[in-house]
Amino acid sequence: MKYKLLKSIFWAITFIVVSNTNIANANFITVDNWHLTTDNLGGFRQSSASDQVYYAVSKIWKLDRANTFETIEGYHFASYQEWRDLVGVGYNPNKGYRNQGGWNEYEWEGIERSFFLFSDSIETGWYKHAGNSDTTANITGFYQGREGIAGFVMIKNALISPTAIIPVTESSTIVIFAFGILALVARKFSQ
Repeated sequence: MKYKLLKSIFWAITFIVVSNTNIANANFITVDNWHLTTDNLGGFRQSSASDQVYYAVSKIWKLDRANTFETIEGYHFASYQEWRDLVGVGYNPNKGYRNQGGWNEYEWEGIERSFFLFSDSIETGWYKHAGNSDTTANITGFYQGREGIAGFVMIKNALISPTAIIPVTESSTIVIFAFGILALVARKFSQ
């Protein structure tokens, strides 16, 4: 009787973990699937205001708030404040990505691309416009389906490679929780 109950609980927890793993990774977009490298700059332009800041062009130009993007190795998505701290303030004559790398104004591959997003753009509204100076950011609302996404603002990692960091995903947390519950149930039945 105890064995049947434990087996049922084990399979139920396994089903929940597997189901949630697929949900958690359903909107994970790899670098190969989002990074557009077809312009003359390889879809990656260094800012003139900081040697650590880069603008990465995206194939995905329509916002889906459920998407999670893989970072380019050796870089991370910049928050607005990280970017601001690195580029400073003041006039800079260089204009983001406008007319750079073969772009026609804001257009590349027949699509108008204006918004370079920060890691916190959806929450804060801050973004780097493709046509503004390298030290200027703007603020707007990023609603589901918003078009005109140009890409992402990225920062070159100083010492730590992103492959050296192993994040604990939601799926891992669920597995750890499930094993804890299973251990408690097993302990109760063993007494």
